[in-house]
Amino acid sequence: RLNRDSERSNKIIVIDDPICSLDMGRRNSTKRILCNIAKQSEQVIILGHDAYFLRDIHDDLEKNNIEASSVKISRGNNGYSKFESANFNEKCHSEYHKKFMLLENFVKNGSGEEDKVACAIRPLLEGYLHRRFPAQVSRNTLIGVFIANANNASSDNPLYHLKNLTNELNEVNDYAGDFHHSTINDVSIDSNELLSFVKRTLKVIQKGNLP
Repeated sequence: RLNRDSERSNKIIVIDDPICSLDMGRRNSTKRILCNIAKQSEQVIILGHDAYFLRDIHDDLEKNNIEASSVKISRGNNGYSKFESANFNEKCHSEYHKKFMLLENFVKNGSGEEDKVACAIRPLLEGYLHRRFPAQVSRNTLIGVFIANANNASSDNPLYHLKNLTNELNEVNDYAGDFHHSTINDVSIDSNELLSFVKRTLKVIQKGNLP
């Protein structure tokens, strides 16, 4: 209908939840169609619940030199709703990425709540190890199992290359485990000690080994 509309270049078009129940191939096709509609229209407003699709269509529009902005509906005062700017890139980050950036920003500028930073150390390390050795362990393997398997690994096992990190992993895990298994009120946080272990965690992840 839009393709047959000779006046579409002067119209504002609202499209509500265009990918509901679509498989991946049709989602990609829909993105291309929406970009073409945007090129030929005064304005297109796309409503949806899938943040990943909205992020991708936003990126595709900008690649085609079409100005795009992202807005979300949030809860306002007195039970009302309000419009706010939305950052879909941030919303679509993996939990691993979010935890990494939490620690990184804590080191760089001291931002972030200390209890959340402390609680993020262990799952971040486990996420790193799962990404480094995806074929050697199951999805739910914990850091203690990584350490034990690495210490017992033969030279033909990829986990063998983790041996020079096991002492460091043990020490960081011992510190982080206090926060992982307890309510935060049960464990006091020393800011300097936390910073030291955060730096050690990032060093493990960024270097992949220690001298």
